Amino acid sequence: MTKIIRSTRFWLLGAVATVALAGTAYATIPGGDGVIHGCYAKSGGTLRVIDASVTNCKAGETALDWSQHGIPGPTGDRGAPGPAGPQGDPGAPGGLAGQQLVSAQSGETSDRFKQVIAECPTGKVAVGGGAEVRNADGSHVSIPEVVLDGSFPGNFRNWVGQAHAATPTDEDWTLVVTIICADAA
Repeated sequence: MTKIIRSTRFWLLGAVATVALAGTAYATIPGGDGVIHGCYAKSGGTLRVIDASVTNCKAGETALDWSQHGIPGPTGDRGAPGPAGPQGDPGAPGGLAGQQLVSAQSGETSDRFKQVIAECPTGKVAVGGGAEVRNADGSHVSIPEVVLDGSFPGNFRNWVGQAHAATPTDEDWTLVVTIICADAA
């Protein structure tokens, strides 16, 4: 029976020692402020790292803290410029290669409704366009009855313009559509 009691005391002491060592292993190093705390022995120079929230330095030791941020120093003088770096790779080509304006117009009539389609040449695509209504002499329309209904892309190669006379008129007018074309990529 005494053998069992001694064996139990041995295991109990072992468990307490294990818990104590495990508590030390989970210490907070560095501290919550990011600072590592340590103690330096004045005699012999031995250094040990501590969890300052649990342990203090012993008599004969000096406290050391590192990873602290000090007061910033003054800004230094600007250094000499370094050598130029190597030439970079060329960028992707940009812009509108082969830009071309193409116009189409209706006849000079007093028709009530007109639609005109301007088309890019083969190998080119539409990148923009517009339409306007003009008087028979080519000036901008001054006929109050004539209204520009719309100007829009018909597909990737053409532009459509539409206009009409809101009320019948005897005056001649023209619908002009202009498309901006560029080389297809």
